[in-house]
Amino acid sequence: MVPPPPRVLDKLSLCVVPGKACSPAASEITGLSTAELAAHGRQRFDADLAYLLQAFLRRQPQPWCLVAHNGDRYDFPLLRAELSMLGLASALDGAFCADSIAALKALEQDGSPSEHGPRKSYSLGSIYTRLYGQAPPDSHTAEGDVLALLSICQWRPRALLRWVDAHARPFSTVKPMYVVTASTETNSRPSSATATVPLARVRNTRRNLGGDRSPKPLPPVKGPGAPSREGLLAPLGLLAFLTLVVATLYGLSLPDPGSRP
Repeated sequence: MVPPPPRVLDKLSLCVVPGKACSPAASEITGLSTAELAAHGRQRFDADLAYLLQAFLRRQPQPWCLVAHNGDRYDFPLLRAELSMLGLASALDGAFCADSIAALKALEQDGSPSEHGPRKSYSLGSIYTRLYGQAPPDSHTAEGDVLALLSICQWRPRALLRWVDAHARPFSTVKPMYVVTASTETNSRPSSATATVPLARVRNTRRNLGGDRSPKPLPPVKGPGAPSREGLLAPLGLLAFLTLVVATLYGLSLPDPGSRP
């Protein structure tokens, strides 16, 4: 039986326009396209969105841990790259991050170390089906995938939290997915692999925001405590939105989103 989500659950769900046309395969999977997002007035990843992420984090109990499925290879490097291109590389330096694929592999192997058989799939849908005997609802939507991940985290919550305490790493140690060279900053747009506003334009936008809206350092992360089961499960779910909601929509512009684990 699928456990109900925690009653106290914050959400931050935003649509972000990628900087290039969505591939047909991505549009078919997600039901979204660059044209549709633009027609509804959605915007790119900009300084305002970065400040919004900061404000959202400040409302959450510490320590902060961003959780994403395949996050080490995709969500975390992507988010880090976009923040870096806005000149806000240190905006989330107070947070930790953990990849749920690594965590769930460790938990399943710990639960049945001698089991032999076909190699298991660790895609989000496969894990959900293996645990609860049914496919996750609303697959391939940012919010649906996050809620599925939250349900998976509730499978063995105490063991999961112990693993996160031992293996989560500072977000500041994540290597950006892509970088911008000095010549790119003023003379051209970013590489086709990126989806963002030119840096010169971003700098102008930041100047117009006013001094009182400049990014402030996030509070330092305190040592892990021992909150209640629901108290930590709620942050695990809601903070996954920080990467999955933004990164899933950026993934629309990738050539083969279906190949992700």
